[in-house]
Amino acid sequence: MKVTIEVDCTPEEARQFIGLPDIAPLNEEMVKHLSESVAAAAPNMDPAKIAEMWTPLNTQMIEQAQKAMWAMAGQTPKTENK
Repeated sequence: MKVTIEVDCTPEEARQFIGLPDIAPLNEEMVKHLSESVAAAAPNMDPAKIAEMWTPLNTQMIEQAQKAMWAMAGQTPKTENK
């Protein structure tokens, strides 16, 4: 025997039926606070400065990844003669 039960309700009705708390006001407050923070920081965001800050990190990460690959291969990387 096979029994199928179909429930037709909104997400809010399901939440209330299960007894979960209504976090909509908290969500609205968090979104408002986040929007205000982003709006306050937006004038200080210069794409060139952000890229400049990230470039050394990316270069260092690439170098570390290369060293790790060489170490896993059991070889030492070739260094440039200066």
